[in-house]
Amino acid sequence: TVNGKKVSKLIQIEKELKKNRGKEVLLTANPLKDNLSKKLFPNSLEAESIELNKQPELFQTTIKKVKLLVPENFNSSKDLGITDNSDFILHVDSKGPAFNAGLKKGDRLLAVDGKTGSSYWILSVISNVSPKSGDTSSHKLTILREDKKITVDYKADYILAGTKRDLGLADNRIETGFYLRPFTDKWFGVVPDAVKNPAPFIYSAHMAVVQTLFWSKIIIDVLKSVLTGNISPKSFSGPIGIAHAAAQVGSEGISSFISFMGFISLNLGLMNLLLPIPVLDGGRLVLVAGEIIMRRRLSAKIQEKIMLAGAVMILMLMVWAVIMDIARIFVS
Repeated sequence: TVNGKKVSKLIQIEKELKKNRGKEVLLTANPLKDNLSKKLFPNSLEAESIELNKQPELFQTTIKKVKLLVPENFNSSKDLGITDNSDFILHVDSKGPAFNAGLKKGDRLLAVDGKTGSSYWILSVISNVSPKSGDTSSHKLTILREDKKITVDYKADYILAGTKRDLGLADNRIETGFYLRPFTDKWFGVVPDAVKNPAPFIYSAHMAVVQTLFWSKIIIDVLKSVLTGNISPKSFSGPIGIAHAAAQVGSEGISSFISFMGFISLNLGLMNLLLPIPVLDGGRLVLVAGEIIMRRRLSAKIQEKIMLAGAVMILMLMVWAVIMDIARIFVS
């Protein structure tokens, strides 16, 4: 609570503190236990058999009270050290890769390989398995420990199914060796109340750019993997697969469905631009570039044959995609 008013989000805390600039407020909090049970931090194999609602209690029974003088120029709760807990390491496995790298409880994740991002993005980077090496990669992790930035060498464990460690009964697993939150129903499966966006149009424009760039990079990376053979052509999907996926996404709500349609549109647009097939814009760009290099226009007859070859390529690609859709959805 802030001066007796119940709060459950950082944005609510900031709102109450802004009302009391220059004044003293009383904060009450329910602290985490000093020594949390190791059962709250299982590895991926142990987690499969744990019932979330039967995990040990997280919080102390005593309520902590703090008197706080809010500065006149207060703007953000971060200025007072009240921040999102998800950036901080809550537990380190004494036998895992995080411990070996020198990470400690309370360290704050800042960056990986010099690139800043959210803690969950950092986790996704260090948990990525390279298709070339078939293993996790080594990274430089930057953390904040007692107001001092530290960079450590880190590599997550990649445990293959069938090794002595799991007796061949488990799937391949990635163990980071550190935990940002405990494994309990207090953290997982809790859906917060919606917060009204104060600037929906500006936010929408910003997210349109951010999401377009994000998904464009993924689509280009996938296209590269197809061309280099890291992704099988059997993973291609056509109209049947798109319709099937759209039906599944549509069951999650209109927002998910519109996002999926946006992704498909972006996918088609990039393919149209990047694939050097004559019928597509990418093919037209290649032809124009060729004419510029040769300093002459191709004859209408040659262009017609090139376009026909491109149309045949597109038709073959569509037939292959439909065959893969049928095999994936109706056969397997």
